[in-house]
Amino acid sequence: YQFGHFSQNGWSSDGNQLGLVTKNIDPKTALGYSINLGLNNQEGHQLVTTDSQWGFRIASHTRAELMLNRDRVETLQGLMQGTHYTMAGADLEQQFTERISGVLMGGVQSFSDGNKRPFIKLRGVYDVIPDYGVTLQLRYRQYHDTDTAEATTYFNPDRYREGMVLLGIRHRYDGWLMTGTAGLGRQWVNSDPST
Repeated sequence: YQFGHFSQNGWSSDGNQLGLVTKNIDPKTALGYSINLGLNNQEGHQLVTTDSQWGFRIASHTRAELMLNRDRVETLQGLMQGTHYTMAGADLEQQFTERISGVLMGGVQSFSDGNKRPFIKLRGVYDVIPDYGVTLQLRYRQYHDTDTAEATTYFNPDRYREGMVLLGIRHRYDGWLMTGTAGLGRQWVNSDPST
């Protein structure tokens, strides 16, 4: 069971979700499946949600992951109108050396208002301290929206690009997983100057 509360400038909305979660992930390789299905009710709008992934090895140094996500657009207008999205994608990870790997991810995010957002993400990873899961990462992502008329419902630029340098950690200790990233980068929205 999940409860959600949203509020902004005197407006508020409560929602709830019943869900089923199952997973079978190998803790050493992080491969396997994770399926999360839910029935969400918010502002009188019901929605079947999911956050599901399946990771598998293609070759000794190559792995892939398929993913499917479906959820609400969590803005005031999006929640009131029942706007949601479904995102389907796949990524391919190639280990080039013992410490260097690269990830290519692509897919499309389809919104219930008719907008589609094809996206691509690239990531280069260098294992700085492998025993503690500390990495240095270069990331780039971009997408464009096919219908920018719904700009009042959610962030919906014609074109978005972002490049970042990050320090990451992913370490298991006594059954717990610690993960996080911190970085610095630049983003480009439409033809505006970068920030």
